[in-house]
Amino acid sequence: MRKKCLFFLLCMMTTVVAFAGKESQYVLYEGFENGMPATWTQEYSTGMQVPWAVEQSGASEYPAQAFKGSALVALRNTTGQTQHFATKLVTPVIDLTEVFQPIVVFSHAQMQYAGDVDALYVYYRTSADARWVQLGKYENKTRGWKTDTIALTAPSATYQLAFEGVDKMGR
Repeated sequence: MRKKCLFFLLCMMTTVVAFAGKESQYVLYEGFENGMPATWTQEYSTGMQVPWAVEQSGASEYPAQAFKGSALVALRNTTGQTQHFATKLVTPVIDLTEVFQPIVVFSHAQMQYAGDVDALYVYYRTSADARWVQLGKYENKTRGWKTDTIALTAPSATYQLAFEGVDKMGR
């Protein structure tokens, strides 16, 4: 059996929630329409070094279309065997010191394949030498695209987010 894909993530943005008269604004918005930004990095956590890659809608049947626009970012295992690799897609440094109640909103699709589902973990760190702290985990299949929101804790001037995909032989 050939595995088609690990999972997808499209629209990552950090925004400000409107509370008490505060105005919403995007601090970072990325839809990957112009490819992988040079300011985003990747960290290989375990196993094979498999990078996240930008793809156009229709490049795969899982999912067939991007959540919004024409691009999505995917982490794929094309070996046909579970490899258990994990790769973090890391945002550039974000200054959140003056952001009121920051959140991250992102969309992901995790299809089941023969009973298996890949995992997505979301992390943050407050500086480049700080350890990653888990903000969220997504280990269940989705029916198409799912949008999630996470409140960002411990804002700093050197804040970063990481979206880690873990191969568990899902789609």
